[in-house]
This record gives sequence, structure tokens and C-alpha cells, in this order.
Amino acid sequence: MWKALRGAGIPIVADWIDAELNRNDLKPTSHAWADHWERCLEQSAAADIVLFYAPTDATQCGSLIEIGSALASGNDVWIVSDYEWSIAHHPRCRVFPDIEKAVAALVAMMAGERARRAA
Repeated sequence: MWKALRGAGIPIVADWIDAELNRNDLKPTSHAWADHWERCLEQSAAADIVLFYAPTDATQCGSLIEIGSALASGNDVWIVSDYEWSIAHHPRCRVFPDIEKAVAALVAMMAGERARRAA
């Protein structure tokens, strides 16, 4: 899904999507995990928006840490989940009922920014 969103023009910066260490058949070293987490936290802290997608029965280990990194850096978090996360009440969090509506909002926001820059 994440690669498809990138392909559709959504500027997703998240090394974990392509990270080899996320393959189930690998046993990453401690150093590989440390480097991975440094990049994940740097990227979530630098993001304009962190998109937290939590479908039913998905494990959300890393994304919860990325939420904290984003909010601590003053950035926004958009939540797409059937579960009612208490963090959704944070003033910089926005909740969407499904990924399609979140992506539509991102596309509209990007179009508005392009129009603002062109004006």
C-alpha cells in the first residue's frame, strides 16, 4: 500500500517501507536495528504529517514511537483506524474513517500548497 501511494505521487519519506530488516526471514544485527530506528525517528520528527494507519489486527510497534517523535517535534499526526486511540485527542492529531479519505485530504492539501506557491 505504501509503495502504491508513493507511486501515485504522495511524497512518503519512510525508509522502513523498503528496509530489508523488516523481512521475516532476516535476523538483523543490533547495529542494523539502531541505525534503522535513528532514521525512523529522524524522518518522523521532520515530517509535516505522520500518517498512522492501523487496520484491525495489525501490529503497531514502530508507528506508535513515530507518533511520539512527530508530536514532540511539533508535527501533525493523521490517524486512520477502527480502534479509538486516546492519542487522537491530541490537538495536532486528526482522525479519518478510512485510508481513502486521508489520502484525499493529503491530495487536496498538496494541491492547495501548489496553488498558494503559484499565486
